[in-house]
Amino acid sequence: MLLLRPLYLQLLEFQYWHTGVMPLNSSTLYSIIAPNTLRPNSQYHVAVSVHKASEPVKVKIGILGSTYSESKTIEVRPFSTELIEFQIPDLKNDRYRLVAEGLTGINFANETQLNFDHKQHTVLVQTDKAIYKPTDLVQFRILIMDANLKPVRNYPNTHITIRDGGDNIIRSDRDVHVISGVYANDLLLADYPKFGEWSIEVQVGDEVYKRSFEVVEYILPKFVVDITTEKHVIYKDNKISASIKAYYMFGKPIVGEATLSIYPTFFGSLQPFVNDLITRKVMPIDGSAYFEFDIRNELKLKEDYEREYLLDALVEETSTGSVQNFSTIITVHLDPYKVEAIKMPRYYIPGIPFDVTVRITSNVGDRTKDLKSQLTAYLTNVYGSSEIYNKTVYNLDEQSEVKMKFTVPAGDRDEYHSVIVDYMGIITDIGKVPSKYIGGKNFIISKIITEKPVINQEIGVMVRCNEPIKYFIYQLVGRGDILLSRSVEVPDSTQHTFKFLATFAMMPRAKLLIYTVINGEFVYDELDVELEESLLNNVRIEVPSTASPGQDIDISIAAKPYNYIGLMIVDQNAINLREGNDLSVKSLMRALNDYELSDVNTPISTPGKLSGVITLTNADFWPVRESFTTMENPVYHEDHKLTTIRKTDIGPAHTIEVNTLAPGKGRFAFSYTPKPFWHNPRVHVMHPPQNTWLFLNVTAGNEERTIIRDRLPNDMTNWILTAFAIDPVQGIGLVQPSKVLTTSKQFYITNALPYSVKLGETVALPFVVINNMDDDLEADITFYNTAQEFEFPQVTEKPTPKSKVELYSRRTLMVGAKSSKSVAFIVTPKRVGSLTVKAVAASKLLTDSVEGTLLVEHAGSTEIVNRDILFGLESSDKRNVSVSVRIPRNSIKESAKIEISLYADLMGGILDNLENLIYQPVGSGEQAMIKFMPHLMVLKYLQRSRKLTPSLEMSAKNNLKLGYQRLLYYRHRNGAFSAFGLTEEKSSTWLTAYVARAFSMASEFIQIDDSVLQTALNYLTTVQNSKGGFDERGDEFEQFRDSGISLSAFVTLAFMENLGRYPSYQNHINKALDFVTLSLDATDNLHSLAIGTYVLTKANHNAKAAFLQRLDAMAVNEDGKKWWNKTAPTSDANSPWYNRTRNVNVEISSYAILALLENNLLNETLPAIKWLVSQRNDLGGFIGSQDTVVALQALINFAERFSRQTAYLQLFFDYGEKPSEKTVIADTDSTLQNHEIPNNIKNMTISTVGTGMALAQVTYRYNTYVTRAWPRFVLDPTVNRNSHSDYLHLSACTSFIPAEGGANRSNMAIMEISLPSGFVVDTDTLPTLESSDRIKKVETQKRNTVVIIHFDYLDRKEVCPTLHAYKTIKVTNHKPVAVVMYDYYDNVRRARQFYRAPKSQICDICEYANCGTTCQKAEKRESNGIDGDINDLLNETSNALGLVKIRNSYLTAINALLALLIIKVYT
Repeated sequence: MLLLRPLYLQLLEFQYWHTGVMPLNSSTLYSIIAPNTLRPNSQYHVAVSVHKASEPVKVKIGILGSTYSESKTIEVRPFSTELIEFQIPDLKNDRYRLVAEGLTGINFANETQLNFDHKQHTVLVQTDKAIYKPTDLVQFRILIMDANLKPVRNYPNTHITIRDGGDNIIRSDRDVHVISGVYANDLLLADYPKFGEWSIEVQVGDEVYKRSFEVVEYILPKFVVDITTEKHVIYKDNKISASIKAYYMFGKPIVGEATLSIYPTFFGSLQPFVNDLITRKVMPIDGSAYFEFDIRNELKLKEDYEREYLLDALVEETSTGSVQNFSTIITVHLDPYKVEAIKMPRYYIPGIPFDVTVRITSNVGDRTKDLKSQLTAYLTNVYGSSEIYNKTVYNLDEQSEVKMKFTVPAGDRDEYHSVIVDYMGIITDIGKVPSKYIGGKNFIISKIITEKPVINQEIGVMVRCNEPIKYFIYQLVGRGDILLSRSVEVPDSTQHTFKFLATFAMMPRAKLLIYTVINGEFVYDELDVELEESLLNNVRIEVPSTASPGQDIDISIAAKPYNYIGLMIVDQNAINLREGNDLSVKSLMRALNDYELSDVNTPISTPGKLSGVITLTNADFWPVRESFTTMENPVYHEDHKLTTIRKTDIGPAHTIEVNTLAPGKGRFAFSYTPKPFWHNPRVHVMHPPQNTWLFLNVTAGNEERTIIRDRLPNDMTNWILTAFAIDPVQGIGLVQPSKVLTTSKQFYITNALPYSVKLGETVALPFVVINNMDDDLEADITFYNTAQEFEFPQVTEKPTPKSKVELYSRRTLMVGAKSSKSVAFIVTPKRVGSLTVKAVAASKLLTDSVEGTLLVEHAGSTEIVNRDILFGLESSDKRNVSVSVRIPRNSIKESAKIEISLYADLMGGILDNLENLIYQPVGSGEQAMIKFMPHLMVLKYLQRSRKLTPSLEMSAKNNLKLGYQRLLYYRHRNGAFSAFGLTEEKSSTWLTAYVARAFSMASEFIQIDDSVLQTALNYLTTVQNSKGGFDERGDEFEQFRDSGISLSAFVTLAFMENLGRYPSYQNHINKALDFVTLSLDATDNLHSLAIGTYVLTKANHNAKAAFLQRLDAMAVNEDGKKWWNKTAPTSDANSPWYNRTRNVNVEISSYAILALLENNLLNETLPAIKWLVSQRNDLGGFIGSQDTVVALQALINFAERFSRQTAYLQLFFDYGEKPSEKTVIADTDSTLQNHEIPNNIKNMTISTVGTGMALAQVTYRYNTYVTRAWPRFVLDPTVNRNSHSDYLHLSACTSFIPAEGGANRSNMAIMEISLPSGFVVDTDTLPTLESSDRIKKVETQKRNTVVIIHFDYLDRKEVCPTLHAYKTIKVTNHKPVAVVMYDYYDNVRRARQFYRAPKSQICDICEYANCGTTCQKAEKRESNGIDGDINDLLNETSNALGLVKIRNSYLTAINALLALLIIKVYT
């Protein structure tokens, strides 16, 4: 074995294998120290030393590679060292060698392999946040600096790539322009992007840097719950106290019950709720509650070791039953103080003293005044051992620190010793120091004797050797190069001290290699030189510490002239979610540390290994085995970890892996329920962050101060101000520490308004007055009714005479110091529309106001009828068209509205509603296309018609980029897309083809990740069958029943669109065309024939003419219009929606039009265009997403051909008994002209004169309570018994009713549930709905007042989604609200039912309102069993309400009889 051989031979062999040469038998000794790595465009220094020689030695040093070679010769005197400098050019990755040769005075040849590293730049990415939500603006800066943190002057090509949570390329910016080393840009997130970890990749030359941020869903609380408590307590205090505050976002306090639970955060396999580890207390709460726990008697904690405990506060509002929790972690310490190691040596040598520095800190608050000034420290070889060395009493300095000296006895053979500190009876093992292994007879050790070294000051180093030495040599290595090389003469001593100047090139840590030769033995030591972290440049911010929201302020930035300054001001709440996105001194130091050299191939015992250098020498050396110091209580930084489920300011992260409710359910968290379906990463946010205020880049002028004036946002929060300044001389500087600007008011009023109320409902509008002053204030709260849009109901038994005009209502409140007071005004809106809500709070000292908008709508469900008439005359003859308005008698009074709109272009109305072309929801992948394809098609149309303005182009491209992000949410790793983006097993052939076609078309205008297109097409090839058709493996949401013809034709369109980019798919297209051609011969399916003919026409197939003739023969021609009609089953004839245009007919007719246009049959197309236009809705779209996209494509293709003709057209509208109303359009601009006409009009006539094309639109709408007979869905919304005036428990059962001769199941179906005014759904309960087999997605609209449930399909099997909702705004006199069920792809299949909110009275909304004694007496009557309706007091003279009274009395009697019957049955 090698270990049994003589040591000298081992060393020779060791040196041979690691240096490439055997040492020559020479009396001259040399050593060569060089960095082990080459970096392009950098300096490379080699230190050549001569230790023993009779004359100067000449040495040749070279760097050899296939593309670069350079050598230099230097003369070195005995016992000295010289530094050779190489200027390394822009090298590429290659094999490089360091070669050395003795020319005179010594004869040797030596070489070694060098590593190559591309790194030559310091690249940092700054974002304004670490965690974003959808629709946020991601603002970022990229800093490109050199190794000294100065802006790179001649930077290489720089490319920026942003990837989403699915690793899809969202944006790629090539060859970006960098100013002063900084590139700044932003990215707007879509409303439903791919969630998860996003990244910004920066490629600078051959170097690639990556920075991640997260995009997650924000889960907002029902109301705010905060816990105020000490984060650190000790057992001896025997008390844990906490205050809980609960209030709505606008300040209204929560009245109810608070439960505070406390239990350990770590319990191994034990569950706290199973093993009785939870202690709870329950208290009433009215805005706040105070709790106190006895540690020993109540928590029964043993005083054995430090523990973390979770305090979980659960608050339940009495009126609604709404529950919200908040949690925080506290630490219970054994002792009030702890001992921390500040500085520990890497090793010790027996008999040689070493230093240890410790600090005493308080575990609980500020207890420095109680600190004792002395501690005792000693060494042991094992913790707890009775063998003790160097026991000494030390005194603490002013910083509560102490430097201690220890010496392990000479001859000690232990491998390590523990440092034990006894402070006030607290015994701490602060770490273990290992013994340095010394193989030879000699050693040299060194230590830095300067306390806290800083740059631009000298650092002292003491060197000690076991033998007297005459000299030693040291090299200082920093950031991958030798910075300093010196030979130090020693006057025959074993100890010597030297100094060197610390420079920024050594920041934050340099390596010091010290060595000498004693009796032919190379003896060395290495140590780290840690500098206090600092930067050369300086920047300061001056800003007021407090200001009022909306105030104009000056931000003063002091920096050197002409510095480039980056300013960022963000909300403190954004930083509370996660830090690490901003620049900091620590992040800069970490970046500099990346320049440190390492070499995994070099043995750990090789000289220079720890310093990152290689050593070539002919001297002997002994391998050194070293351990590393261990310190107790290491700190682990988890800022880099990504959020999956993170509760941030609500508490620690909770990963839900079992079937339990979400943590937000507090005490019910461990109840068994179906597993929640959380598809996306989310973060529970108690205090939602405001948008970033400022993210500015400015260049300082020739003065040192730059002033930025801006207006503060209207939000009250803490704004954190940070900035950096960078210049070519001093490099980068940061504001340290960051500045805090608090925006607040001493006295103000806030309010909260419902999304909407119905006309005739009564609402208590809540306001909260906040007094932050030190004194109580009396305040008058005035609600203004200047526009006479509200009535103030009198809630008194004896109504007082009221003035005809009530301009305001006033209340007087006494608001306590540092507190708030709630008040409400009960009003009844008098009209529909947006009503101004304004209130003023005035005290003797201060005044504040609040203003908002209350949306008032008609009750019932809105029906919209739209008539579009296309005029395209070739002669000047006048033409008249009569339009009838049919508003049913049972419509809600005054709900009717009639509008006429005029467009001078076929695209009229579309451009203004591109984001909202249809009324149906867009929650699936296919539906999301309605947010993408119309923008794309209109952009192409405007470009081709030369109507594209720069603003329109920018808007359309931005919307395409958002649509691109949105669609990528539904992409899977296999390249396919699915309707809801959940699992690859549901990959949809149809949707994948749709996206592939759309992305190929969009690539002309926006960046599309090529791999997304390629993988999508590759997936489609895998689902092509042997016949040439394509199979659907995912969910089939629309049934065509045509043996896959429509699907195959649709996929073929996608391949044809991509053929220019990927010609290799031609064979797949040919096979598909053969399948479509053969299949069309054997089918009469209209949809198959229409899309198939269109595909064959686009492919210029020789069978296109025959199929086009056949398709045209199947058209319906009537009244100058032509369309293709796939009739609904006759069993649907009784349905009130039977005569409505069906989605499928719009789609079929659109494909037919496209086929006609492809064959240039413009005249044959015109009647079909007239029919298609007549089917538009009032927004410019049609029914669903797919039919709208195909129809728009047909209209645009036609408009591009027809718009070339000149046009001059006049349109006249005649209605009623009045003289003719005239509107003239004299050009072809798409200028929208809207006119509302009286809602009692029954008939009107539209006449035109001129030539060309124009579009007239008549839209009327009305509201109704009619449910309609013969529905195609069973629909039964039921308000469950446990509902009450402030809580709604609603079940909406539904199933499909098959029609004779029709399908046994529906297509994808949608349920829309509207909630009564003032109610919002409990969003915590929605994810569990998706545990149903049929429910695919649940979303909300209109601020959680409408719930949209997506079913993949419905059949006869009943499905009963259940919702929980809470009344957040007090409303009474509720009007019925609708639940609507419909087939997404067949609008004839519908059902509609209404339900009422739980019964409420005026007294139910009197909280904080001035209701006098009326409600008190009503409560007394109810307690006596007397049924009274306070609502009657509001309208004693109303005959209509008199009827309601009679009906209510009947209902009361019926309820009483039912109660008697139930009692009889059960007794």
